[in-house]
Amino acid sequence: ASSTRKDKGLSIDFKESQVADFEDLEEDKFLNAVVKVYCTHIRPDYGLPWQKQRQHSSTGSAFMIGDNKLLTNAHCVEHDTQIKVKRRGDDKKYVAK
Repeated sequence: ASSTRKDKGLSIDFKESQVADFEDLEEDKFLNAVVKVYCTHIRPDYGLPWQKQRQHSSTGSAFMIGDNKLLTNAHCVEHDTQIKVKRRGDDKKYVAK
C-alpha cells in the first residue's frame, strides 16, 4: 500500500519501509551504540562561590550519534568536573568532553 502523509510540514512516504524486516536488525548494533557515563560533579554554591564544595559522582547513559558525538540528558553531566564513558563489554573508561 502506497500512501503519503503530511503532518505539520513533515512529509512521510510509506512506500518504502525504513527497515526491510525487523528480524534483520541486529540487537548488538544498537547495544553497542549505548555507553555508560561516569561523571564527577561539584554543585556551585552561589552564596559562597569562593569556597570549594564537596564532589559527588553519578552514572548515566548516552547514545553515540556519529562523528564521535554522544547524546545524553543534561542532568547527567551538569556541573561536571570530569566525564568518562565506557562501552559495552569494555573495561576501559575513556575521557569525554
